[in-house]
Amino acid sequence: MTSATQVFFRRAVLVLILGAIPLAVLGLNLYALHQWMEIRDLEKNGIATEAVLVAKDSNDPSRNSTYRITLRYDATLQDARVATLKTEQVVDESLFKRTMVGRQVKLHYSAVRPEQVHVSGNDIYLKHILYAFVGDLLLVIAAVGLFKMERHSRIPATS
Repeated sequence: MTSATQVFFRRAVLVLILGAIPLAVLGLNLYALHQWMEIRDLEKNGIATEAVLVAKDSNDPSRNSTYRITLRYDATLQDARVATLKTEQVVDESLFKRTMVGRQVKLHYSAVRPEQVHVSGNDIYLKHILYAFVGDLLLVIAAVGLFKMERHSRIPATS
């Protein structure tokens, strides 16, 4: 492979990486921001109530596990009827460990969509914000490294 071809491929890979990674990180940032805004809105404008924890489950407690709880709660619907609803929520490990089946848990639900809830004390969304921040940091590190690599690998002009 000639040095011009190597430079071309190196630049093509650089463009692909610097194009794909920011899109992925942007998607992660938007997802984390949307979750944060939705939860903040529920905490601020939602209807607070007590829910009964009816079940707990985790897929693999020995590793990075997903913790789920099932809650039953009464919600006032838009037509003023009261309905008993059930929801399954992914929660952080701390909330999972400190709650017991049969006990009450505070939650906020949307007046417009009562099935949309946020369990008070559930900080699972903070993990997504952390992932977005780490993605941003890695993107900056990769961009700086790739630009330095590209700058040092340039072929000097010959006369």
